[in-house]
Order: sequence, then structure tokens, then C-alpha cells
Amino acid sequence: MDLKKEIKQEIMKDMEHLVGIITEALDQKIGILAEAMNAGFERMDRKLDDVEKRLTARIELNEKALGFVHEKLDGKIQKLDGDIRELASQVRENRAGICRLELRFDEFDLRFTDHDRRMTKLEQNYSHRE
Repeated sequence: MDLKKEIKQEIMKDMEHLVGIITEALDQKIGILAEAMNAGFERMDRKLDDVEKRLTARIELNEKALGFVHEKLDGKIQKLDGDIRELASQVRENRAGICRLELRFDEFDLRFTDHDRRMTKLEQNYSHRE
């Protein structure tokens, strides 16, 4: 029985040795994988930092452009507001002028009607004389 025990112990030692070798190989592979992942993460971080810098620069440029456009539009809006007020004033003046012209027209119409009536009377008087 001692021989069986010795063989079992020898097999167990060999198995432990093989498990140790396999474990060491796995540790190495896991270490290599971890290093590769860390290198990939570092590259990704650098790329993300680069993208962030470019986007930040573009956003700042867009903000400046929008500010410039806002100033231009604000100036144009103020000018248009002034133009609209001026046009409204001109429309009021034109309406007043049209009212004055309508009054004058009404006066001329009355005078014309009166002259027409007089002419008709004169024609009637003249035709009765003949």
C-alpha cells in the first residue's frame, strides 16, 4: 500500500506542478491582456481629449460667430424698427393729406354741382326766351 500511496503522492505532485505551470501561464496572459487594455484605454483617453479640445474650439468659434450675428441682427432690427416708425408717421401724414384732398374734392364737387344747376337754369331761361 505504500507504493500506491507514493504513486498517488507523485501524481499529486505532478498535477500540482502542472496546475502551477498553467496558473503561471494564465497569469502571464492576463498580465499581457491587462497591459494591452491599459494601453488601449490610454489611447482612447488621448483621442477623447483631442476630440474634446477640437469640439471646445469649434463651440467657442460658433459662440463668437453667434454673438457677431446677434449684434448685426440687433442693429438691423433697431434700424427696421426706426424705419417702421418713420413709415407709420408718413402713413399718418398721407392719410391727413388724403383727408384734406377729399375735403377739397367735396368742395369742388359742391361748386361744380352748383355751377351745373346754374347752367341748367340759364339754359332753361335762354330756351324760354327764344
